Amino acid sequence: MEEKSIKIIEEKIVALYEIWNSELRDNQKIDSIQYIEDMELIPERFQTTTFVVKGTEEIMNEQGEKENRDWIELYDENNIKIGKINKFGELEFQKDYIEILKERFGEYFSKLGIQEDTRIPFKEIMEKNQTKQQHRMTEKEIKQYLKKSKEVLQGEQDDKENVVKEIMEKRGIPQNRYLTVREDSNFYKDHPELTKEGLTFYEDKDGIIKVGYINENGEWEDSQFIEPSRTQTYTIVDIGKDGSQVEEIVPYQVMDTKGLNTDGDVRDVKIIVTIEQGYLSVKEARQGQNGKWSAHEIEVQGRDYNEHEINEVTSMETGEADPDKHTDAYEKLENTNIEEDGIQYNEMELVEHADEIIKKFQKQGYSKEEAIDIFNYMIGEEKLTENQAKERVEKERTQEKQEEQEEERTPWGDAERRERRY
Repeated sequence: MEEKSIKIIEEKIVALYEIWNSELRDNQKIDSIQYIEDMELIPERFQTTTFVVKGTEEIMNEQGEKENRDWIELYDENNIKIGKINKFGELEFQKDYIEILKERFGEYFSKLGIQEDTRIPFKEIMEKNQTKQQHRMTEKEIKQYLKKSKEVLQGEQDDKENVVKEIMEKRGIPQNRYLTVREDSNFYKDHPELTKEGLTFYEDKDGIIKVGYINENGEWEDSQFIEPSRTQTYTIVDIGKDGSQVEEIVPYQVMDTKGLNTDGDVRDVKIIVTIEQGYLSVKEARQGQNGKWSAHEIEVQGRDYNEHEINEVTSMETGEADPDKHTDAYEKLENTNIEEDGIQYNEMELVEHADEIIKKFQKQGYSKEEAIDIFNYMIGEEKLTENQAKERVEKERTQEKQEEQEEERTPWGDAERRERRY
């Protein structure tokens, strides 16, 4: 395999590891991820580039002792779960994935030979794909890759930061009046047309906010996509960097944009500037189809990253961005409150503060999966109280453990566990 191909594949494996690893339960871990190009899942009928994710989870056996159980899941290159390997060592296709294939292949879907009850021995699949281009990374190798990448990125960022600092000093701009966008910010993922070379928002001596960057010749140049600021009154629903303080704000300055990427749910993009405790702060504001504006923080050097959930719901790269959801929800719920256990939740917080509330449940001893289930029951159709949601989840977990223990008592016992190991 060519060096360039390996590098591209490793980048994909590492990127997907970061997504999957953040979604695991507390008792689970990933052992390795294997890339297989054009993997034949149904011989001579269906093939797709596949990531085979292998891991372990800690469980309690029927003797009340802890033991590790192996698990294997398959994903396609778009991070869509294809299926899992069951206790008999067979591939079971995910129902959602089957629906995706039905939509993709239309009238030809039936020729694939895939149904909800389709079961294929995973060992046979792996044997038939031995000659396919593939690459495997263990968790240790992935972590080493991440560490090295961060060190290289940090070194490059430090160099650019020093260049920007020198330019700002020459222009007489104090440190609290300029902000440089992080190179790994979602701002660049949503707007790939922007340069990553030291893109900086700064306030000049006349109080105008401008944007510049270091061009390919190492010279400072004004951005062609973001215009100098002007004073304009907008009422904007701001979800910030973590959704913990959803509020309506009126910005200090507004910057128009031209040529920035938008999608079907985003009509226009502006940059809004606020002054917080004497320091410059910049947010990306998007206009929805309802004509109203919603904003979130732009990730900049020296400030905290946005919470993962905020980047997910505002991502234009994945098509999740929909400003109408935030503005409509704010208007509908801003005066509605839920109180439980002496804590008052604004219902908007239950929608926007998911990460904070889920972490609270985890601190109370619930696993991440259980915490998410509790949260979902609180915002679902039934709108259970916190105590009711916890009771529901605890009952479900007790039932699941009983079913698992019944499975462990089956005649095939140890044979099942051996079959799960490859």
